Amino acid sequence: MYLALGEECDVKDNLKYALPAVELADKLLSQTTHDKERKKLLKQKVHAYYYCEVFYAQKGEISRALEYVQKDLSIYQEIKDTANIVNKILDFSYYYSGTGNFPKALEYGQKGLSVSKDMKYKKGIAISLLRMGVMYSDQGDTAQALENYQKGLSIGYGLKDKNYIAGIFISMGNLHSKLHHTAKAIECFQKAISLFEEMKDKRGILWATNCTGDMYQENNDFSNALANYQKSLSMAEELKDKYWISTLLNNMGNIYLQQAGSINVAKRFSDSLYGLSLDYNNKALKINEELKDENRIAWSYSCLANTYLKQKNFKKAKDYSDRSIALIKKYITGNTRDAELLASQIDSANGNGNDAYEHYKQYIILRDKLNSEEVRKAAAQEKFQSEYEKQKAIDKAEQEKQAAVAAEESRREKVIRYSVISGLVAVLVFLVFVYRSLRITRKQKQIIEIKNKETEHQKHIIEEKNKDITDSINYAQRIQRALLASDELLNQCLTPSPSPQGEGSFASDYFILFKPKDIVSGDFYWATFKPTSSGKDGEGAFFLAVCDSTGHGVPGAFMSLLNISFLNEAINEEELIHPNEIFNHVRQRLIENISSDGAKDGMDGILISIKSQVPDPKSQGSNQIEIAYAAAHNAPVLVRNGELLELEADKMPVGLGDKKDSFKLYSIIPPSGGGGALYLYTDGFADQFGGPKGKKFKYKQLNEKLLSISHHPLATQKELLEQTFEDWKGNLEQVDDLLVIGIRV
Repeated sequence: MYLALGEECDVKDNLKYALPAVELADKLLSQTTHDKERKKLLKQKVHAYYYCEVFYAQKGEISRALEYVQKDLSIYQEIKDTANIVNKILDFSYYYSGTGNFPKALEYGQKGLSVSKDMKYKKGIAISLLRMGVMYSDQGDTAQALENYQKGLSIGYGLKDKNYIAGIFISMGNLHSKLHHTAKAIECFQKAISLFEEMKDKRGILWATNCTGDMYQENNDFSNALANYQKSLSMAEELKDKYWISTLLNNMGNIYLQQAGSINVAKRFSDSLYGLSLDYNNKALKINEELKDENRIAWSYSCLANTYLKQKNFKKAKDYSDRSIALIKKYITGNTRDAELLASQIDSANGNGNDAYEHYKQYIILRDKLNSEEVRKAAAQEKFQSEYEKQKAIDKAEQEKQAAVAAEESRREKVIRYSVISGLVAVLVFLVFVYRSLRITRKQKQIIEIKNKETEHQKHIIEEKNKDITDSINYAQRIQRALLASDELLNQCLTPSPSPQGEGSFASDYFILFKPKDIVSGDFYWATFKPTSSGKDGEGAFFLAVCDSTGHGVPGAFMSLLNISFLNEAINEEELIHPNEIFNHVRQRLIENISSDGAKDGMDGILISIKSQVPDPKSQGSNQIEIAYAAAHNAPVLVRNGELLELEADKMPVGLGDKKDSFKLYSIIPPSGGGGALYLYTDGFADQFGGPKGKKFKYKQLNEKLLSISHHPLATQKELLEQTFEDWKGNLEQVDDLLVIGIRV
C-alpha cells in the first residue's frame, strides 16, 4: 500500500511513503527465511529505493540519488537479476552524463557493456552500445558514436527488437542532424517511424516526428519544423501527454522567436511572431506548473525571458531570467550555462553592469566545467561540412566522364548479352540430345539385364555407347563449369585489391566447396559485377548466387543453365539491381517457359548484392559497403564476434509454388572493423546420410561446424568442411549435389 501511494503522489512527497516502505520491508525480511518470499520483499524494497532516487534527482542532489542507485544495484546483484543489474549500472552513466562528468559516464557505460558480455545478455550489450553512442555523439566524437550505433544495430537485428532498432535510428538521425546531413537524418527518422507504425506505437511515432522537427529547426527550415511539431502536438494531445504537449509548445514558441529575429521579416510581422512565441511559451509554462516540474518551469521561464529580451522589454526579461536562474542554479548542465549567459545579456541591456559581469563569470565557469563542449561540436561540424563540399566538387567534375563511360558500358553489355544467349542456346540443344541419348541407353541396358540373352558382342556395344555418352556428359560438364562464376571475377571481387583504397574488393577472402553428385550438377554458383554510372574503379554492385535447381545430374544441369540464363537476362537486359526483383523476374520467366502444364520446376537459392562506394582518395576513408539479399527457402548464415546468426529467408521457391508473393529484400549489416564470415549453402551437406547411425547430417550440426571453424583461414575452413563431409558419408553414396561458399566480410 505504501508503494501504491508512492506511485500516485507528487515527487516532493516520495519520501513520505518510500521510507516507511523500506522500514516495513526490512522488518518482514528479518522474520522470514523463505527464498521466494525474501526475493519478493527485496524487489519491493528496490521499488521504494527508486522513489528515494527520483526524489533526490528532482531536487538536484545527484550524489544522494546515486546512493540509492547503488543500493538498488546491490539488491539486484543479490537476487541475480541480470537485466536490472545492467540497467542500474547504466543509471550511473546517465547521472554522470547529466552533470557533465563524461569520463565517469563513459566508465559506467563500458562497465555495463562488459557485465552484459560476461552474462551473455545480448539486450544489455545492445543498450550499453546505444548509451555510449549517445555520449560520444554529445561530445562531438562522430566516428566513435557511429561505430557504437552500428554495432548496436547489428545486435538489434539479431534480436529482432524493432523498438530498440527504431531507437538506434533516431539516435543516428539526431547525430546526422547535428552535422547538417539532412538527407541521412530524414532517412533515419523515416525508418524509425516505419518501425513504430508496424508496432502501432503512437508515442514512438510522436518521438520520431518531433526529432524530425528538431532537425529542420537546426537547419533553419522553419516551415517544415513547424509542420512536424504541429503533427507531434496533435498526437500528444490525442494521448493526453502533458509532458510532450509542454515540450512541443516550447519548441513552437522558439521557432516563432527565431522567425521574428530574421532580418528578412518586416517589423509588423516580427511583432506578430513575438506575440505567438509568448503565447506558446506561456501555454507551456501553465502546463509545467500543473506538473510541478521545476526543470520544465525553469526552461519556460528562460524561453519567455529570451523573447522579452528580443522585444526589448528588459523589465520582464529580467524578471523571468531571475526566476529561471533561481530554479536551475543547483545544476551544472548546458541549460544552466545558457541561462547564465542569457541573464548576463539581459542585465547588460538594462545597464546593470555588475550583475551582467557576475552572470557572465558564472557562464565562463560552467562553460569550462563542461569541457568546452560547444567548441568541440562546432569543430566536428566544420570538418564534416568541409568533406561534404570536397566530395560535391569532385562529383561535379566527373559528370562528363560518366556520360562517356555509360555509353561504352551500354555497348559492352549488348555484346555480352548476345554472346551469352547464343552460347546458352547451343548448350541447351546439346544437353537435350545428351539427355535423350542417356535415357535410351539406360532403357536398353535394363532390357539386356532382364532378359540376359545378349551376347558379349552386344555388351561391348552397350559399353561403347555408355562410354560415348559419358564422354558427352564430361564435355557438358566443361560447358557448365564455364558458365559458373569465373575464378578471375571471384578473385577480383572477393580478395583484397593491391590499391591503397582497395578498389574492386568487396571482401577479404573466400572459399567454394562444390561437389556434384553426378558429373554435371543441379547446384550452381553464379556471379557478376555491375559498375555504377559514376565510372569510378571498383564502385558498383557485385552479385553472387548460390542455387539448387530442381533435380541433379543431367536434368538438374539443364535447369541450372535455364536459371543462369534468366539471371543474366534480369541484370543485363532488364537492368534490375535489387536481389528480390531479380528473383521475381527469374520466377516469372520460369513459369512462362516451363510451368505452363503445372510443373513445379525451378530452384531454391540465395542471391546477394554487395554495393561499394569508393570515397575520395584524399579523405583517407575506406570503401562504403552495403549488403542486401533475397532468399528462396535457403538462408545465409553470418558469424561475427563469436556468434552465429541464422538470417531470414522466404519459404517459397524461385518457380511455380503455393505462394506468389514478391520476394523480400533483406539487408546484412557488415561487422564493424571486418572479421565476420558469411556462408551460403544448398541442402546437399545437411541432407547427406552417414555417421554411426546412418542419419542425416542436418542444418543444426552444419551451422555448429561453421561456427567452430570460423576463426580459421578460409582455405583451411574448406579443407575441414570437406573432410567432415567425407568422414560422415563414409562408404554411403552421396545423395545430392553439395555447394558451400564462405566469404570473409
